Amino acid sequence: MIPSFQSPVPYWCWISAGDVEQIFGEYFWLWIAMASSATLYTLLFFRLRGNIQVDPQNWKRIRVKLHPDSHMQPSAASREAMAMIWYPICYTILVIPLSFMRWVALRHPEHSESELGFAVFAITTFALSGLVNVVLILLTRRNLLLLGPNRGIVNSASRY
Repeated sequence: MIPSFQSPVPYWCWISAGDVEQIFGEYFWLWIAMASSATLYTLLFFRLRGNIQVDPQNWKRIRVKLHPDSHMQPSAASREAMAMIWYPICYTILVIPLSFMRWVALRHPEHSESELGFAVFAITTFALSGLVNVVLILLTRRNLLLLGPNRGIVNSASRY
């Protein structure tokens, strides 16, 4: 007998009735992306602040400093570094409600109106990820869109 790989869950249909397949099928990848972006953007944050320095002739030679002597003005370096941290923060804010709602739905299959309200909130929050990405690009990297130098959060024109 061939097992059914699609079954209903409280708010949508998904892969089989097993928790492991359901979690791995979608949320594992979201969490991997969240952990990867937090790790990489944190390294970028320290690189922009000058805590991590890479030798241009030998990229394997990396120096870590607790107190950087930055080539940028401290305020400009801090603003540019903080702009990079907003990307994983926003992604985490978008993913966590959806993940939490899914865990609740798996652990308690009976659902109430309050859970339905939270489900609508979580799904709507995650659906806003495109808008959040556009706002982040407009606030942190205006020069990539040929809209002139960055204003507000970051002014990277002073770096170059």
